Amino acid sequence: MIVKRGLAEFLKTGIYGITAEEYSRGRDNIQVVREMIDAGIKIIQYREKEKKARQQYEECLVEKEKLPV
Repeated sequence: MIVKRGLAEFLKTGIYGITAEEYSRGRDNIQVVREMIDAGIKIIQYREKEKKARQQYEECLVEKEKLPV
C-alpha cells in the first residue's frame, strides 16, 4: 500500500528538526534551518505559534528555498 510505504520511508529519515527561536540561543529560524540542512536533517517542522501568520508564511518560504530538491 502506498501510504504504508510512504510512512516506512518517512521513518527511515532519522531525526528531524523542529524550529523554536526561543530555544535557539539568539539565532533566527533561517540560520537554524540552514544549520539543520547542513547537518543532514531532511525533515523540519516549523513551530512558531506566537508569530503572526504572515510572518510564519514568509519565513517558511525562505526556509523552503534552502531545502535540497
